[in-house]
Amino acid sequence: MFWNYRVIKTKHKSEQHSYETYAIHEVYYDSDEEIEAISEKELCPFGESVEELKRDFELMKKAFDKDVLDYEQVCNKFNKQDVDEM
Repeated sequence: MFWNYRVIKTKHKSEQHSYETYAIHEVYYDSDEEIEAISEKELCPFGESVEELKRDFELMKKAFDKDVLDYEQVCNKFNKQDVDEM
């Protein structure tokens, strides 16, 4: 299993309007490079030193070189798999 940071689009709906937000999440993959899990909450760069913070920020920047993932579609895939496996 491996992971990387990805840009995730999340759709929000209220009685007044609908809108989308974009954030960085961790995405985990299985040995076939299929998405296995995704962080529920968005992340911000973190480190126990300035160098670690800089390294984490550089890893997050790489997320912009990949396709944006739709949070709802990824979660629906997990739910469908759970149903199919029962």
